[in-house]
Amino acid sequence: IGWAIICTVFFTHTVLELKIPWLERGLVAVGISGSVVMAFAATGDGYWLRLIGNHGWDSMVLIVGAYSIYRIFTGWRYEQQRDIRWLLTAGLLTFTFGARDWLVLNTLLPRDDGFYIQYSPPLVLTIFGWILLTRFVGALNTAEQLNRDLEQRVAAQVDEVKQQYRQIRQLEQQQVLAGERERLMRDMHDGIGGQLVSTMALIDSGVTSNDDVRQALQDALDDLRLVVNSLDPDLDDLATALGDLRYRLQPRLEAAGIDVDWHCGDLPEVRQLGPGRVLQVLRIVQEAITNVIKHSACNRMGLKAWVTTDGPQPRLMLTVEDDGCGFDESHSAGKGTNNMHKRAQQLDGQIIIESAGAGARVRLDLPLTPVKA
Repeated sequence: IGWAIICTVFFTHTVLELKIPWLERGLVAVGISGSVVMAFAATGDGYWLRLIGNHGWDSMVLIVGAYSIYRIFTGWRYEQQRDIRWLLTAGLLTFTFGARDWLVLNTLLPRDDGFYIQYSPPLVLTIFGWILLTRFVGALNTAEQLNRDLEQRVAAQVDEVKQQYRQIRQLEQQQVLAGERERLMRDMHDGIGGQLVSTMALIDSGVTSNDDVRQALQDALDDLRLVVNSLDPDLDDLATALGDLRYRLQPRLEAAGIDVDWHCGDLPEVRQLGPGRVLQVLRIVQEAITNVIKHSACNRMGLKAWVTTDGPQPRLMLTVEDDGCGFDESHSAGKGTNNMHKRAQQLDGQIIIESAGAGARVRLDLPLTPVKA
């Protein structure tokens, strides 16, 4: 009974969320010492056991019970919860039974009706169990509600992240479109725009022939086609883009009596190079072939393109060579040659032009750095 009352104090502190460690340690010490003393007292004829038990131990139990009821009553005054009210009811009933039995043990009341304390444990344990059950169910419901709230918050955060992702994608698309518009404007201005201005200057000069005007317009038209073809989604690799360029230049090569030897291996996709870099490569190739048609007086022209993996990064190698008259390398820096060198430098590559007296070779060496989306 004494240890049950001590445990009741612990239970009361837990229910009321009280933290009094020194008192709890003191009660445990009193319980252990009292149990040891009564164990030794029980070895005699029972006199000391009755004396210590009735006047010492039972009095301590009654005081501890009164303290527990005081704590329960104080807690109920500040927070009138149903479980605390039931706990107070059980405590008062048990204390009443204990006080009445203490009076009987100390011969202050007759012992005709026996002891009542043994009838209190079922009631106390039932109320304790009911409190634990209701609090467990309440904690479970709270946890489930928190889980539902968390799921709703997670779902809301996921929707917000999706919305932000869509906004980021829209911004990226807008940036890509703005960059593409800027590139097209620059290409049109630097390419066909400059050629048309030169053509108008030729016409205004009044000293040019129709063939010169026609050639200038043809060059402007070729450049416009290059710009358009660089945006064609069907041209999904560089070999296809080069093949389309050959198709357009083939009539001019045939008219000049030039046989073509065309070799393009596994070349990178246009998406890897980017439309701007593909356009510059096509312009370099077109300039090289135009020089062959105009100046080489050759019978055969060859184009070869491949990707080499020798070195720290893959590189695109492209050569245009002919079997014509060649040229003096010290006097080869014309406008077309300078344009090829400038475009190669913009691509972080280089142009190497070679001539051995008979024939010439233009070689493009271009690092394949992936284009960022």
